[in-house]
Amino acid sequence: MLKNLIDAILKEAPHELKLISDAMLANDATSIQQSAHKLRGALGYFGVTPMKQLLDEVERFAREGDVQQCRGLIHGLNSYWESIKCELVEPESFAT
Repeated sequence: MLKNLIDAILKEAPHELKLISDAMLANDATSIQQSAHKLRGALGYFGVTPMKQLLDEVERFAREGDVQQCRGLIHGLNSYWESIKCELVEPESFAT
């Protein structure tokens, strides 16, 4: 079951991060909010608090229509994802 969750997030997260980036380019606050919400929920199984907090902020700014503030957070989201992805690909890191 854990492998299925890991496989799902490894597919879903890059897709949702791209949707967030594309929506930022299009100034589409609604799509930013939806993708951030979906990704935050999917990450809930993995306890990645810093990334979830950033997604909370992205979602809040998007709900307020402040796409510019969302843009300021995308680099942090991508950086957190890269580090999380490495841990998910090597699951023995969970044991440490």
